[in-house]
Amino acid sequence: MRLHRCAIAGVAVALSGGLAACGGGSDAGTPSPTATSTSPTASITSSASPTQSTTATSSASPTGSMTTPPPANDSKAASPNAALESAVRSYSGFYTGGNGPAAYALVSARCQKLYSEPVFSAVVQKVHQSYGTAPIATLSVLVNADSGFATYTYAKSGLNQNRQPWVLESGSWKNDDC
Repeated sequence: MRLHRCAIAGVAVALSGGLAACGGGSDAGTPSPTATSTSPTASITSSASPTQSTTATSSASPTGSMTTPPPANDSKAASPNAALESAVRSYSGFYTGGNGPAAYALVSARCQKLYSEPVFSAVVQKVHQSYGTAPIATLSVLVNADSGFATYTYAKSGLNQNRQPWVLESGSWKNDDC
């Protein structure tokens, strides 16, 4: 999630007293080369060609506050695609709903090593303040064994995700976009 990486880097830099700049674009861009940051960022590129087909679904995601959580991250759902779709919807609901700790729990161990929960939660609060709780408008997922990608859109394009990487860890799908 480029918005995610940019926002985390910006919050981390702000907490350390620096400045960061992020490029524009429909999904908010990545930190600019002139940004000063002590937070690591990474790009993830995959050359593997997934073997399973994509499923697309329209959102029936939660509305209102995030006091009632979205569907559970159920990796035992009817299919691997359905399990990943459930995890993406849960993560998105927590992320845009302002629930940093719950969203952080759906981030891969690799990404959690890069960003602390307080920094991540600060980003989640900024996203919630800027966009509010935003339901997913469209969602398609692609699964290949224990990795996958999710492409999803919102009414406000600044949150849209294109091929966001996800990994299966201990039976649960985790966002691996860091």
